[in-house]
Amino acid sequence: MKKIFTAIAVIGLALILQGCSTRTYVMVPENTKLVLPAKGDTSYVSGQVATRPFSWGQSGGITYQLKKNDTEVVSSGKLKSSFRIASIFWPPVAIAYWPIGFGWHCYDLRGQEPTQCSPSDLNGLRTANRKEE
Repeated sequence: MKKIFTAIAVIGLALILQGCSTRTYVMVPENTKLVLPAKGDTSYVSGQVATRPFSWGQSGGITYQLKKNDTEVVSSGKLKSSFRIASIFWPPVAIAYWPIGFGWHCYDLRGQEPTQCSPSDLNGLRTANRKEE
């Protein structure tokens, strides 16, 4: 009986943690940082980006800026977004306020338009992230 309760607790904790965040990997040009205006002034370099989910306003794409020296905007645009299935299981708050997450596992922002990273680039970013932890 104790094993069943432990399993239920672990599954419940996993669902809670999954419902509280959205994450992706990004590759940004050298000497630039990624800023997501919907999440404030936090900036990210190449690697994993983990943040709270986005509101319905980002359903058409997650607004981003690439900045140099924290002030000069090099480029801006929208990242592909998607509906988070986990938000259905967080009624009533998540479906109303945080239903949007990143649409791809990895974004390559080094070109004119955001594209998906190649599988080898994604594996490299994951490996680098594990080494940092």
